[in-house]
Amino acid sequence: MKHNIIVLFLMIFLCTLLFITCTAGFGSGFSKATNFDKDASYSLGFVTASSWIEVGIVPDFNELLRGMKDAYAEKTPRFQLEEMYIMLDEAFANMQMEAAEADRLKEIDFLAQNSIKEGIIITDSGLQYEVLNEGRGASPDFDDTVRIHYEMSLVDGVVFDSTYERGEPEDVPMFSIMQFLSGWAEGMQLMNEGSSYRFFVPSDLGYGSRQMSPMIPAYSTIIIKVDLISIVRN
Repeated sequence: MKHNIIVLFLMIFLCTLLFITCTAGFGSGFSKATNFDKDASYSLGFVTASSWIEVGIVPDFNELLRGMKDAYAEKTPRFQLEEMYIMLDEAFANMQMEAAEADRLKEIDFLAQNSIKEGIIITDSGLQYEVLNEGRGASPDFDDTVRIHYEMSLVDGVVFDSTYERGEPEDVPMFSIMQFLSGWAEGMQLMNEGSSYRFFVPSDLGYGSRQMSPMIPAYSTIIIKVDLISIVRN
């Protein structure tokens, strides 16, 4: 599916899709009469540009306007449609790589600064954690299920999962924690029942270079506050 990414990208941005389909000859009966007044036209431009800004797109405005005018004037485009798709694919991929590299450098800086804070302990794997309250019970193994309260957030403080907000703890198998955040599973084994820890899980012990969602970018250190209430015994 050669153009899947760019097709989705173009669908998001109404203007770009309109200009390319017009260039391709879609809709020969398309009216050239102005059907958006000044205010609506301004709003269309502002909303579209705001969407581009959200994903980091900063075009050459002179060339952007030239492409728009050529499409509406039904001029022969500078490039074949296939070439346009390829160039947009490459530009979008380069933009994503640059953003990922910036995220990687931010993570390196955060972990370096966090590592020298008072109370931070670092394991051989690179997991960082602090003990908020030490318990006295048993520690879990990988084949255990744990009853926990937890809050997961990014380094900017954005919380994306919290049992505290839901109002009740969860019973979670240790193997399932290991499957999606190995650093969290490592940290859980350091805890005793009744403990409260805060973990700083580097991306190489978590989601890695993947962007898990619009909220969780590539190279995200995940901060997890955990209360280990008990090991669930059947």
